[in-house]
Amino acid sequence: MQAWINSNFLWTQFAICGLAIVLAGTKLSRYGDIIGEKLKIGSTWIGLVLLAAVTSMPEMITSCTAGGIGAPNMAAGNLFGSNLFNLAILGILGVVMPRRAVWAGRGRRHLLSGSLNVMMMLVALLVILLYKFISTEALLGDLVQLPVGIGSILLFFLYFVSMFLIFVDERGRGATSAEAQSYGDERLPEVCVKFGIASAIIVVAGWRMVVLGDILAQVPIHLLGARVVLGDSIVGTLFLAVATSLPELTVCYAAVKMGSVDMAIGNVFGSNIFNLATFFLADLFFIKGPILAFVSEAHVLTGLLVALMSVFFVTASTNSRMFRGFRQVPLSAAIVVLWFIGWLFILTFTGAPE
Repeated sequence: MQAWINSNFLWTQFAICGLAIVLAGTKLSRYGDIIGEKLKIGSTWIGLVLLAAVTSMPEMITSCTAGGIGAPNMAAGNLFGSNLFNLAILGILGVVMPRRAVWAGRGRRHLLSGSLNVMMMLVALLVILLYKFISTEALLGDLVQLPVGIGSILLFFLYFVSMFLIFVDERGRGATSAEAQSYGDERLPEVCVKFGIASAIIVVAGWRMVVLGDILAQVPIHLLGARVVLGDSIVGTLFLAVATSLPELTVCYAAVKMGSVDMAIGNVFGSNIFNLATFFLADLFFIKGPILAFVSEAHVLTGLLVALMSVFFVTASTNSRMFRGFRQVPLSAAIVVLWFIGWLFILTFTGAPE
């Protein structure tokens, strides 16, 4: 009985921290939008760079904290799982808001960001596999002993290259800002202070969620009549990933509702690219060596699903006839199904019976 009470108390704390991240993340997104308007940043960059970085702060804090406590699988699971859920957001909105979430013809505009997202994901997966299968060969030598991995440095570098390429592409299109929000009464210094307070809440809640997640990963639960220990991969990829991605869901919903579909898509792809660059920051806190060298190969499945969903969305949304009106519902539903399949595979192949 005492064990049951303790377990439920831990899950209650986990839920409260997740709620705090959602509320603070929502405020943080609004403050980021205000700052973006005050600094004359266009809607595309608000979604792709500013809001993407802002709404990805929970993932960054959570994964860096996971690296600091020596839980590489939780860090990787959170980042890969968040990318998976971010793409599912587009599918969910396409199903529940088919008249507003119109993806038709949008794929061409986001072809570059979608391609860079897939490229960075494949680089991360390749590095993981290289560490797993040839890290002991002379080809790699003592690279695994380096404090920060070459792969993490490469992902961090590719993030800035990606942002530059997207900037050049958007400038070439002559992109204009979306309809400005009414923030005339807001003062930039005050907004920056509020931004800092919301950030502090996310830092504390994110740190606590990782500590609780590390404990819950070892606490057995009853599942289909069996006692199962979830493990770091499941807790990171499922629970932490969804909780820290809820700000993206809130921002994307608000963007679609006000008619800024490009901002929603840009937020998703921008967040995914930012999450992959976060491996470098998590690596700085992970003291055992390159963090990708200690990540389970089970995350390769999640990464491949992220790449598949990205390609599927961009390819399908490029065809205006397929993604027009209610015709897009089956395609959006397919994205959600792929996300659900990812959950099932992760639960099946990474859960360990007690």
